[in-house]
Amino acid sequence: MRTNLILIVSGVLICTSLSVRSETPLWENVAVMPVYHFGYVTPHVNEIRYYITEPVHGFDVLLSKSTTGKNYWEQYYNRPDYGVGFHRINMGNPHILGNSAAIFGFFQAPYFRKSNFSLSYSISFGLAHTSKTFDIENNPLNMAISSHINVFIRFGLHLKYMLNDHFEINGGLDMQHFSNGKLKTPNLGINMVTASVGLGYTFNKTEISTEVLPAPEIKRNNFALIYAAGAKTYDDLHNDYYFASSLTFHYSRPIKMKYSLGTGADIFYNRSLLVAIPAEKNREVTTADLFRAGIHVGGSLRYNNLSMIAQIGYYLYKKYYYVTPFYNRVGLRYNLGEHMLLNLTLKSHMTIADFVEWGVGYRW
Repeated sequence: MRTNLILIVSGVLICTSLSVRSETPLWENVAVMPVYHFGYVTPHVNEIRYYITEPVHGFDVLLSKSTTGKNYWEQYYNRPDYGVGFHRINMGNPHILGNSAAIFGFFQAPYFRKSNFSLSYSISFGLAHTSKTFDIENNPLNMAISSHINVFIRFGLHLKYMLNDHFEINGGLDMQHFSNGKLKTPNLGINMVTASVGLGYTFNKTEISTEVLPAPEIKRNNFALIYAAGAKTYDDLHNDYYFASSLTFHYSRPIKMKYSLGTGADIFYNRSLLVAIPAEKNREVTTADLFRAGIHVGGSLRYNNLSMIAQIGYYLYKKYYYVTPFYNRVGLRYNLGEHMLLNLTLKSHMTIADFVEWGVGYRW
């Protein structure tokens, strides 16, 4: 399953690099930036809250590339930056949670630019290694992290000031998340909020393109049928892996070039219910028990062929009640050619991960 996680994150980074690639040579407008982080773990459940004993502090080393507006999407996103980074941070309790180190890809786009200032939002995805995990004998209090390999996700707001053509100061506020997508339990995950400050240097800076490019045509009505599959565990004592899958029909309509709203229907299949239902309901399991069906609404943020999606759904059919009748989904979809797409999403029940959906779809 560690291999699956590596493949998942590799897929994210490959899709990101394909979709945000610049038309300038690779080493033009490349910046190196060390960044310092300070903040706090933000516990979302009581099982984590009582053993957070200290603030978090850490650092990034970022390698980024600035775009120059030489294609339409670079112009539409106000010349974004993209790149890779290394992140190291403590987790709020050195004895129970330990430290984490992550390698990630990121995308950063300005809300506005004025003179030497810019205010940007950033999105990062990567792979993290945590030093402390749940162990029934040696570390039973760690209900947040049970595997050394985890997914790292970060969303941030950043203010940048260019001191001259090469040096910049960057300050920001970030929300970070570590979890394994319920490939192993317990998996309550770690959330934290950090403030950051960094100093960057840009090599081989080139001129900005002033040519205004026309917008590509976009379809007003978009349909997709997506099949995805993954694996999950049931609980802390049953760490066998169970097959889970989904079949999704989705309709979306763009409201701007980069924003779309949509709705659709889902059918889910979950073999971990073979264990969950007898354990909690004391009855035999039928085939119908393993299926659930629901409807969802959501939106997406698009950059060229890559879209980041967020959805919330409601179960219309279920034989087994778990936590809430609602489910949610966040992740990435990447368009391949005219009709195909790749899907990488995390299905959850509110803040509790269900399984990672690794899939393929047909769109029309």
